[in-house]
Amino acid sequence: MDRIRRSTYLLNLLIPFAMLVGWKQAQAQMPKAEDKRYEDRYTFKHGKPFVYDPFIWAYTKEFADRFRMPEQWIEPELQGALAVAFRMTTIGDTTCGLAKKESNCLPSLRCQMDIYYDNSIQLPWNYPQYTHDTVVLGLSSSRYLHVTPDSKVRRYINNKDPNALQGIMNVGGGLVRASDGGWPSSIIYYDREYEPGVALIGYSGKGVCPSYAGPEEVSMPFSSNEDFQKFRNGQIQRRDIRIVHRIIFPRSFLERANAFYALQNKPVDEFIDGLVEQFFAAKRAAANTTSGRSSISNNNSNAD
Repeated sequence: MDRIRRSTYLLNLLIPFAMLVGWKQAQAQMPKAEDKRYEDRYTFKHGKPFVYDPFIWAYTKEFADRFRMPEQWIEPELQGALAVAFRMTTIGDTTCGLAKKESNCLPSLRCQMDIYYDNSIQLPWNYPQYTHDTVVLGLSSSRYLHVTPDSKVRRYINNKDPNALQGIMNVGGGLVRASDGGWPSSIIYYDREYEPGVALIGYSGKGVCPSYAGPEEVSMPFSSNEDFQKFRNGQIQRRDIRIVHRIIFPRSFLERANAFYALQNKPVDEFIDGLVEQFFAAKRAAANTTSGRSSISNNNSNAD
């Protein structure tokens, strides 16, 4: 019995000591905080729990060097931006009551794209006095409160001049190509002073969904505010609007983002297919009911 007690006592001493030695060895292998790179923080490189990065990246070599990003996503073909990052997000509004059924809710899944660019580039901001903001719908419970006339929510609406450009930015924010003008998207946050020399814009919506990964060039053009106003007033044609800046996306980035988008967006596609089927089923049921009533009416007429 004494021998068992001594063995247990020694084990109780040795196990914590061994764990401490193992922890210290693991820590010795880890770089110092100031020396850590992306791979040290967001991958399983050291065999330890890590924070998963859901974004698909593309960036310049200068951006990679400055922010210690992996070389594998350096894209020499990226033009007009320092970096772009894409993901699917569930942050946002959920729309229900579709097809006249309360429980029919479109899955809350949206495309999100971040654009990092040289902040010396003059983009067509409607309110250049603001340098940063967050306007993500559904992020805060304030989304569901009544908006009063003097609310800060209205800071991008000019009620005094109905002809003024409204919103954060009227142009840009959509992936376009020669054969497709693209869809709109919304700015959900921006910081024009994110880092010295670097600005950030976050977009959400169908306009930044990488649904195409073919041979055509895909870009994000930003038009002249002055020309956009003239076009809106009927003074010039759309083709006459000047482009003040354009981001051109690398093919390999679009292919990676497209594959991820197709996989993640599958539940939304299946839900929409289900709604379409419900619609046609309701149409068929209504047609059968009408046909049945007509048949009964004709039989009654013949009986008379």
